[in-house]
Amino acid sequence: MRRRFLQATAGLACFIAAGAWAQTSRHGGSTRGLTVAQVIDTSAGQQDVSRDFLIGARAAWQDINARGGVRGRAAQHQVLEVDASPASLRAALDAVRDNLGCVALSGSAGDLVATQLVLQLQQQRLEIAHAAPWLQNSSLQADAQTFAIF
Repeated sequence: MRRRFLQATAGLACFIAAGAWAQTSRHGGSTRGLTVAQVIDTSAGQQDVSRDFLIGARAAWQDINARGGVRGRAAQHQVLEVDASPASLRAALDAVRDNLGCVALSGSAGDLVATQLVLQLQQQRLEIAHAAPWLQNSSLQADAQTFAIF
């Protein structure tokens, strides 16, 4: 059940990535490959949830790539480990911003990190799809770029 859910989540990210990749290509961006980043919280209280999300996401992206990838291209699954500190989250977002092939964030895991990530994406106006973050906070006002689950 959990694996099917995670595969569906990766499928959603794949759909979003395909659209973002097409948009990047139309605006002169690279068409060589694409990256989907996953930010996970490795702090002691969130390791279990993050590990489960990471295992499921790796399996799903391997399956997607084995079936031909996204529009015939393999998607690189980039894992960005953070410790829930503002500095580590800023470093993760810098890595996303610096990777011109990164078309989406998918499966951000750890409630605090996922919440902070939504807020940072809004504050920094980093226009990137954020699919399936592990958000337990129903009061958070996500924007049109965030496709929440829970």
